[in-house]
Order: sequence, then structure tokens, then C-alpha cells
Amino acid sequence: MGRAPTKFSFLKDVEIVAKKTGVQKSPRDAFIAAIDKQIDAAETLRDGKDLQTGKKASRLWFKTDFAGNITTDIRYGARTIDLPGMTKGKTFKVGQGYDTLIGFYEKVRESAEAGEFDDILIKMSSEIASRLGR
Repeated sequence: MGRAPTKFSFLKDVEIVAKKTGVQKSPRDAFIAAIDKQIDAAETLRDGKDLQTGKKASRLWFKTDFAGNITTDIRYGARTIDLPGMTKGKTFKVGQGYDTLIGFYEKVRESAEAGEFDDILIKMSSEIASRLGR
């Protein structure tokens, strides 16, 4: 191939690099999107509808026990986020009813939007990337 013809003179002002396969979200944006999926799932169940199943189905962070108490984890990817004061194997008991759960997730979302999770998310994102060899 060699040099670009003169009609492509704009090429002298740019660098040609490897193409990225997609736009990568920031850890915060990915986390907020995951919270939104949990809110959508809780709203779907609250409204008495069935959740989507199959390949595109999201893994639920929450469980309801026989008494109707809802517990939930907060996750980044497949890993549970351990917040200060939590010991391994602990979860959040948010109460009863999907509205309570939705309210909890909305507060977590506000906290994430304010950047309160950024340090944890960046650390977890780096660990995931190094584990995957990126």
C-alpha cells in the first residue's frame, strides 16, 4: 500500500489506531444500569407480571423468604460489593414488599450518581480487567 495519495491529506493530522469493538461504559454507568435493571425487575414483580427468562434475563440481586422479607445484595458484575461495616456473607434486609425494595435501590442509585461508589467500582473494575488479561 505505502503512502496515502495526496487527496487524503487529512491523514497527516491523525493517528490510525486499532478499532475498539464498542463503547465501554464507565464503571459508574455500568453499575447504575445494573441498578436500573433490578428496579425494573422489582416493578415487574410488584405489578404481578412475569420476568423475562432466557439469555437476556438479568440475574436478580434480591430474594424473598417465606415470611415475605426481602434481602438483597449490591453487585458489580457477578461480584457482591462489600461495603464498610459488612462482613463476608452478609446481605441487606430491606423489609417487606417490592415498593420498599425499589425505594432502597433508588437510594443506592442516588448514592452511585453522587460518586459515592466510584472508588469501590474502579477497584473492582481493575481487578476484573486484570483477571481477564486486559
